[in-house]
Amino acid sequence: MFSAVASALPTAARGVTRITTGLRLRGREEGDDVGRRRRQQQQQQTMSCSSLCFCCGGADGGKTTSPDEKKRPTKGRRPFLSSPPHLTTTKTTKTSSRRVFDVSTKAVAYPNEREDKQQQQQHEREHHQQLIKKGDRIPTSSLQYFDHEGNLQSIETSQLCSKGKTIVVFAVPGAFLPTCTNKHLPGFIDLAAKMKQAGCDLIACVSVNDAFVMDAWGKAVGAAPVLMCGDGSGDFTRKLGCELDLMDKGLGVRSRRYAMIVKDGIVEYIEMERGGAFTRSRAEDVLQVLEEIKS
Repeated sequence: MFSAVASALPTAARGVTRITTGLRLRGREEGDDVGRRRRQQQQQQTMSCSSLCFCCGGADGGKTTSPDEKKRPTKGRRPFLSSPPHLTTTKTTKTSSRRVFDVSTKAVAYPNEREDKQQQQQHEREHHQQLIKKGDRIPTSSLQYFDHEGNLQSIETSQLCSKGKTIVVFAVPGAFLPTCTNKHLPGFIDLAAKMKQAGCDLIACVSVNDAFVMDAWGKAVGAAPVLMCGDGSGDFTRKLGCELDLMDKGLGVRSRRYAMIVKDGIVEYIEMERGGAFTRSRAEDVLQVLEEIKS
C-alpha cells in the first residue's frame, strides 16, 4: 500500500507543477494583452491630440509624442516661439491646415516694410535734389494772373524770368492766411518802389491757389505793385521742391514760404522758411540784397 502511494506521489507532483506552470503562462499572456491594449489606447489618444492641437504633435509637423516625453515636467521650460509672431516666417504643415511658426528660421522684417523704407529714402533723395538753390535755373512752368483790365492771363516762368530781367519772387502758403496777409505781402507792397530803384523789374507773389482767389486777395490788401500769380495745380511749387504738407490742418499741399531774386533766369538769392516761420524771407532782407547786387 505504501509502495503504491509512494509511486503515485511523483506523478501527482508533476501534474501540479504542470498546472501551476500553465496558470503562470496564461496569466503572463493575459497581462501582455492588457498592456498591449493600453499602449494602443495611448497611441490613439496621442494621434488624435496631435491632429487637433499643438500640445503633442502639432508644432513638430504631426509627429507623435511618447508617454515618457509627456510625463516630463513643463515648469520652467521656454516656449517654442523664440521670436515675436510679426518677425518670423510661417509655413503650413502637411497634417494640418493651420499655420505654425517655423522656429528654425531667423527673424526677418516683412518685405513690404523694406520696400516702403527704400521708397521713402528714394523720395527723400529725389526731393533733396529737386530743392531749388542758388545758381539753379528757374524750372519751366505756367502761372495764371489777372491783368489790369480784368482778363485772365497765363504766363510761362521762362518768359516771366527772361534774360535781361531781375525779378523778385516770393511765395506764401495761402491767400488770406493771417501771416501772409498781415506781414509778408504788405512788406513787399510798401517796399516795391525802393526795390525798383535798386534794379528790380517785377515783383511776383506765388501761392498754390487759383488766379481768382489771388486776384481777390490782391484787391483786398491793395497789392497793385505786385503781380499776384496763382499756381493752382502746384506744378511750379513741385518743380522747385518747395511743397508744404498741411493736410492735418485741412489745407492740402501748399508752398513753403520763401523769397528769391532771379536774374537772367538764374537764382541769385533765395531764403526759404521752415514750417510756418517768418524770419528769413522778409521784404527788408530782399531789398538789402538787391542794393548789394546793384553796387
